[in-house]
Amino acid sequence: MMQTDGEIHALIRGQARITLNKVVAHEPFLVGEVEEIPIEKEDSEKIKAMGKELAKCLKKAVNLGKQVEVMTVMRLISGQADDVN
Repeated sequence: MMQTDGEIHALIRGQARITLNKVVAHEPFLVGEVEEIPIEKEDSEKIKAMGKELAKCLKKAVNLGKQVEVMTVMRLISGQADDVN
């Protein structure tokens, strides 16, 4: 979590991606019928290298004074870009 200018930003990770098919109940809380969306993830070396290069470019831009949205930085920090120097 990160607090900035009266706002609280939180990065939340779920167990799976889903699609909401139908809302079943509203009270006492929302209940819905959902379906899991299969993840098709390709972990090729080319994709990993591109991710690292993108993270390096973002860090360089931030160091040069470029404005960056807080949530974008939080996603990078918590994701695959953790090991970028």
